[in-house]
Amino acid sequence: AGQKRATIKQSVFWIYENSEYETKEESAEMKEKKKNANRIFVIFDFPQLLKSAMGPDRGWEERDRPGARKKNIKSFKKLLVSLLKSTEFIRYKNDVTFISFPNREQNKKKEQRKLLSAVLREKILEEEARETLHASSSGTGEEP
Repeated sequence: AGQKRATIKQSVFWIYENSEYETKEESAEMKEKKKNANRIFVIFDFPQLLKSAMGPDRGWEERDRPGARKKNIKSFKKLLVSLLKSTEFIRYKNDVTFISFPNREQNKKKEQRKLLSAVLREKILEEEARETLHASSSGTGEEP
């Protein structure tokens, strides 16, 4: 018989669907609203693995290996996209989204950085709009 695969543990994070619930206000009414508020659940997977493998002091610094980190990430994304096209994983292709998170060093205009929850909400809304547009342009009103 087949060997049992080791359990894979993954942290699940969440943000409120509506940013109004991210306030620090803790009135009784707000507490009640927060309890029943819709949430968006997020699992950070591959980027965390990449971050760990390519993190600080692991030889991937720009000064030591110019362009190496970007090239490695680009190659990794290309591999994931090709895997998601295979018949074994094609059903998951719409479940994977690549999102760039600008860090402080990249913000040269000294603008206030967006909260991670705001970046995620924007990306989800973009994806939903794209899917809705695709469904309506196909004329079926359903996912292809």
